[in-house]
Amino acid sequence: HQGFIPWDDDMDVGMLRSDYERFLKIAPEALKSEHYFLQTPWTDENYALSYSKLLDRNTFIEEKNNVNNARKGVFLDIFPLDKIPDSSARQRRQI
Repeated sequence: HQGFIPWDDDMDVGMLRSDYERFLKIAPEALKSEHYFLQTPWTDENYALSYSKLLDRNTFIEEKNNVNNARKGVFLDIFPLDKIPDSSARQRRQI
């Protein structure tokens, strides 16, 4: 595609696994508001993905291929990063 991927139009955030696990413990309470929702399989029973999303509660996205009843809105995907090399040069190459 040489740049923008038409079906992947969101923003992704990656965290080291230890930071990601800590984030999942802290974020639901820290982000508790009328504006944001941390979507995980534990906070949304209809959510079936292995990573989390930070949703804007004041938005709604209608998808053509709606496969479940999970809440939908403008979001950031938040992925845990595993098996990260110690060397910064190897880290850059892995990404």
